[in-house]
Amino acid sequence: MRAAFASLLLIAIVAYVSGSPITVQRIQIKSPEGSILVPKYLLIEVLTDDLLHFEVSIQRDAPKQFLSKGIYTSQMVARKDYPGPSEFHDSSANGVRTISTKKVRLEIDERSLLITAFNIAHNPEYVLTTFTYDQLASDEWLALRFGKYWATDIYGLGEHYMEPYGSMNGNFAGLDFKLATNPYGNAMFSIVHDGAWKGMSELANFPIMYALGPKHENYAIFVDDVHAKEWFFDQDPFRVQMKSAELRWYLLAGQNLPELRSSYMDLVGRSPVPPKKAFGLWQSIFGYQNWGHVDHDVNSLVNPDNGHQRFPVDGVCFDIYWFGGGFYQNLPEDEARKSVMGNLQWDPRRFPEAPAHIRRLKEQGLGVLLIEESYVSVGSNGYEPMRSKGYLAKDCESCDATTLGTNGEDHWWGVGGMIDWSHEQGADYWFDCKHCPLIAGCQVDTAKCAGMLASSSSITARNGTQQPPAAAAALRGSAHTEAPQGELDVTGFWLDLGEPEMFHPWVYYKGYTTDEDREFHSHADIHNLFNLLWAQSLSRGFARNKLQKRPWMLARSGTSGINRFGTGMWSGDIYPDLRNMASSLSVQKHMSMVGIDYFGSDVGGFHRNLESDSDRATDYERYTQWLANSAWFDVPVRPHGWQPDGSIDIQTAPSKVGDIWSNVFNLRQRYALIPYFYSLAYRAWLYGEPVVPPMFFYYQNDLSIRDAGHQKLIGRDILVAASSTLYQRSRGVYLPEGRWYNYHTKKVIDSKGQWIPDVQQTLSVKFGEETKEVFILPVFIRAGALLPNMHVDTLTKNALGERWSARDEREKAEQEVASQLQDTLIVDAYVPASFTTNSFDVFEDDGESVAYQSQQYRRTTVTMSTDKDGVKFQIATTSGITADIKTRSCFLKVNFASSSTQPFHTVLVNGQSVVKVASVDDFYKAGASWVYASDSTVFIKTKQLALADSPTIELRFASAVTVADV
Repeated sequence: MRAAFASLLLIAIVAYVSGSPITVQRIQIKSPEGSILVPKYLLIEVLTDDLLHFEVSIQRDAPKQFLSKGIYTSQMVARKDYPGPSEFHDSSANGVRTISTKKVRLEIDERSLLITAFNIAHNPEYVLTTFTYDQLASDEWLALRFGKYWATDIYGLGEHYMEPYGSMNGNFAGLDFKLATNPYGNAMFSIVHDGAWKGMSELANFPIMYALGPKHENYAIFVDDVHAKEWFFDQDPFRVQMKSAELRWYLLAGQNLPELRSSYMDLVGRSPVPPKKAFGLWQSIFGYQNWGHVDHDVNSLVNPDNGHQRFPVDGVCFDIYWFGGGFYQNLPEDEARKSVMGNLQWDPRRFPEAPAHIRRLKEQGLGVLLIEESYVSVGSNGYEPMRSKGYLAKDCESCDATTLGTNGEDHWWGVGGMIDWSHEQGADYWFDCKHCPLIAGCQVDTAKCAGMLASSSSITARNGTQQPPAAAAALRGSAHTEAPQGELDVTGFWLDLGEPEMFHPWVYYKGYTTDEDREFHSHADIHNLFNLLWAQSLSRGFARNKLQKRPWMLARSGTSGINRFGTGMWSGDIYPDLRNMASSLSVQKHMSMVGIDYFGSDVGGFHRNLESDSDRATDYERYTQWLANSAWFDVPVRPHGWQPDGSIDIQTAPSKVGDIWSNVFNLRQRYALIPYFYSLAYRAWLYGEPVVPPMFFYYQNDLSIRDAGHQKLIGRDILVAASSTLYQRSRGVYLPEGRWYNYHTKKVIDSKGQWIPDVQQTLSVKFGEETKEVFILPVFIRAGALLPNMHVDTLTKNALGERWSARDEREKAEQEVASQLQDTLIVDAYVPASFTTNSFDVFEDDGESVAYQSQQYRRTTVTMSTDKDGVKFQIATTSGITADIKTRSCFLKVNFASSSTQPFHTVLVNGQSVVKVASVDDFYKAGASWVYASDSTVFIKTKQLALADSPTIELRFASAVTVADV
């Protein structure tokens, strides 16, 4: 019947150009007159062949400028200049509007505006989902429903603590997420397990959801609304609901998870490359009380006097005491008003002569990460200038700044106001007067900032009864004057309490406008954007002031898009329990999917209780296991903890707690692989690839790992099994199908997609003349992998490869080896089991400036191919800077299946034979040479080679040997 009427009822509007974009297509469909609880309109933007943008509203008419300007996008969205689809078809028949691209078809009921979406790029095509809409009992709530169909697994959504306590596994299928903590969204909340308080966890809303089916099926939905949302995956259809006048969302319909995530990252903005030092160890505690306290930890790391070896370390994190902050919750309100929260200038009593001390830390290879909050106490020098200019959140549009911490409210940080980050002029003023003096090369307008740089009122904070999450003792005393500014070189900023933690729900913000100049000023409109706007203001400040230093921030909260401003996140005030660490690793799985490429936790746990010898023994073991996990998964690696009453009894430095030998081994292992991590950071910036993806990201069709958070990938090539059971010394590891190398033993396993039982978590390691048993995580490398790394030893200072001077004969010998490897390209290669070609791009730059964004980086492609004659490598510098290094030597560590016979008999570099030496010691002393380092590893070192010539290195098989043998 439908076909019979097609000729009568067909309206066809067809645009079709194969192979090239035809501009964004915009379609507006109005609902029939008199429809009840049906959207008044449906707007569709076809942005690409598999990215579509939608808007509906039950309450208001369609925006008039839609056809010229498109659908409004929130602050979460970065990209708006899409090319359009390569094919486009639009037709209507029998009340059904059909819109299709090369990859997606929409069938729209023109009466109800129900949408059914199909993936037509797959053969056979399949239904993605259906979209319907509801206005809930309260007129303020709208719901978007989308059919479950084949969806078995749900990922993304941001930072959500999941039951059961301590599980690293699971996804969001069958669950619901309601606003249990506050009605606005982002929040810190307490975890209670078996009636016991288990620290604080973060709820951070990222409205991107990925749905996977049992076979090839997948799609993603990004809800472009900044208000609080509730998600329901325990029903069919699924539902997301929010307080809003309209629903706006994107449908992402790629063919696999890498395509979906890449499309999402293109939409909200890819992560810039962090400073190279961000990938190292950052020593932290709450909180350092003075320079002596800092030196106590730093010296234990870089100048140990207990027979241990040096740790590589990249920086020190300073909590609220650096600017004179303290705790006032047990003091009268009039005392709390004297707080200097918001000064953001070095306290000269605790931290005098800050420029000189920062220079000294820099000479030790260390950077500085400074904490800040968005609260400005009435006693700080920033309060009055910000209040008088209207740059703080107000009680109403015409009112004065709202005051937090009065009338019985918590005033732990003081009494004062909250910065309105939506006020761009105010946020820029704050950066120019508070952040700029802390950044090398930033010119401060002293006239503009005179009031912001003046002396503050006195501080009289005293100790009070400490309640979680309160921390160390506050300052005592009298007058506070500013530390001299200038010659400061802060590496990054630590954005705390950005949910925001404290707020008045009635406040008025500068806000923002949407389509048709509708204005949004309420706390509900800003709450989930608060940390994003904060981070954006710093990124914008760096750009406005034309600073060459990269913006780098660490935030406790956020939402989609915060990553594009140079922001990583951490999991909040986590409890010292490996089960809590496991929960953090579960969260990381989803944070990776929502675009947070750099995530971590407080190593060892924040709220550490060491009241008994038993507590200390447990803490010792727990810390070492936690650090081993973080050394693989976290960026940065940041030991942190609450140190009550200014005591140095609770330690966080890996040189002072846990098994020191295990700690130093796991950190050096991390540093050795920083060139690999750093190259992954470039791929995140260029292509939107995750740095630490869940296993299912690259093994989507392996259904046995859909819930797995207990194992993770580093890039595509390294598989790491986490350890979250106290005193665990072995565990099973699941290996997806293919050949894998045990990273520690080089043993080869050909997996059919199976569990490997009892993989050991201890390793005998030689430190000088001593051999120690160290704790490790099980690690496997995909055959075909090429892993750039750097030479790390006792004298390695930091991620930049800076080195200490040798102190004794042993260190002089280490220095001699290291000097031969200076500027050498070092790559670990893992030979595949068949004739294949594999490649990896190694990215290098100055490690700290934004020059890389202007193509000032080196991209070297290392290719490994295998054939009947052997294994061949080609080193090609394909793009980027080359002026600084014209020639370069290469050091290849070629791993293959262990053999009783030596499979290779000749090594050729550019067709010329290389000398074989007898031992590894001889190898390091010789020039160009090669050696069997073990029965499964060959080392090859070349002379200086011209980068422009794409040198080749060949390992020739002995007779009767094939690639199958290695």
